[in-house]
Amino acid sequence: MIGPVALQRMIDAWPDHAPSEDGGAARVTSAFDAAVTGGCGPADLAVLIRDALRHWQEAEGDESLPAPLNVPTTPPWPTAQQWSAAGITTAPGRNDGHLRLTAVRPWRPTWLPFHEPVDAFPASRRPRTAGWPEPADPVWSYATGLKEYRSFEQREAVRTLVTSPEDGTVLVVLATGSGKSLVGLLDALVRGPGATTVVVVPTTSLAIDQEEQLRMALRRQDAPDAEQTFAWYSRRNDQFTDALARRGVDEDGPR
Repeated sequence: MIGPVALQRMIDAWPDHAPSEDGGAARVTSAFDAAVTGGCGPADLAVLIRDALRHWQEAEGDESLPAPLNVPTTPPWPTAQQWSAAGITTAPGRNDGHLRLTAVRPWRPTWLPFHEPVDAFPASRRPRTAGWPEPADPVWSYATGLKEYRSFEQREAVRTLVTSPEDGTVLVVLATGSGKSLVGLLDALVRGPGATTVVVVPTTSLAIDQEEQLRMALRRQDAPDAEQTFAWYSRRNDQFTDALARRGVDEDGPR
């Protein structure tokens, strides 16, 4: 975490600043470096400085700043209007060509019914968890070998899936690490050999990871095909053709 005092030292030293000794200032330091060559604009500086200050506020439990920050107004530094658009209040500086950042306004949209700032959780950097485990339903234990759901939300997603019509569409939106992938594979795991579930993922690494997660679920079932190939991506064409052949399928369709 970088506090207002350390941030002011970095601003005062710009453009010939030295990297901050605070390890949490890497993004701000990078932006300051890029601003020297024009690779970072006023909006970048505004939102990154706001993020650093909001992190400090949440860690200290104090929405005020210990003292205003004195910042330049010459490009690429933001104008008063640009600071305001980023949720930062300014006042004229003590010297020409400077502004004082007097307050960082936590984000409290008037259309939300609660008072806590919406940006409080991400600003605090608190670790995100998937929630408390819930006892597994029989279908979940049968398909996965697990005795618990990772969370109430995962349980509700599974119950919705298994009770939906065969031609229904279920949209599951859960936090990272909450078990969405296994929910998506549930239908094939319940139906057993011959069932097919197609999962499209954006990266090769995720395809490999989900393949291993599926293998773990199949091993818990002592499934005979647990070690087969389930993920196909570039450089796996041969494995894809071999896997189809083992299933009695040509690339153009069933044999």
